[in-house]
Amino acid sequence: MTRQVTLFTSGSTGTPKKVVHDRSTFFRTAQFLWQHTQLTKNDLILNIFPTHTIAHWIFCAVHAQVSKADMICPIFRPKEFWNMVLEYKPTFIPLAIRTIRTLSKLDMPYLYWHPQFLTGSAKVEQEDIDFLIDKGASVVWNAYGSTEFPPPIFLGESTASFNIPRFCKFADDGELYMGSTPTGDVFDLETKTFSHRKKEEIGVTWKS
Repeated sequence: MTRQVTLFTSGSTGTPKKVVHDRSTFFRTAQFLWQHTQLTKNDLILNIFPTHTIAHWIFCAVHAQVSKADMICPIFRPKEFWNMVLEYKPTFIPLAIRTIRTLSKLDMPYLYWHPQFLTGSAKVEQEDIDFLIDKGASVVWNAYGSTEFPPPIFLGESTASFNIPRFCKFADDGELYMGSTPTGDVFDLETKTFSHRKKEEIGVTWKS
């Protein structure tokens, strides 16, 4: 039986990209995430990512398996989303940042039970995080590199800046390298925030 799984990114940074992973990486990622979220059997994960995406498995399905949390997978209807959230009261809500920005315009209610949020992939601004905190989020996990290169290599806790591991290497212009492979992603090393994505000159990066 093959140990490799072919899935796709969520498309939050553009066209969904095919990525092949060993199944064990999903569990390593879920364990890494669980160390921070500390979900339990009393928690409920809201999963709106399609099943063919890595985000579905890493942030939701395997995370639920590791933490023993429950999970619901409703059909995503933006205009009905907040009513559904109020009905089910999920305690962990992973959403792409573009989705959050869209949903924030649809009369987002105050989430009085204080769920955790997780977002990432594209550039997250501090104002995005502060908005969710003001709306009741207990914490907003800002994840980078968590779908294409699990486990997540950067994770910020309610901040747009990241805790950058020592093993990461950067070029003079701030481009991140994984080993000898350029990612095409540029960081502001003073603020430790994601800056922008370079044009894929060679077409072979971990986000291509």
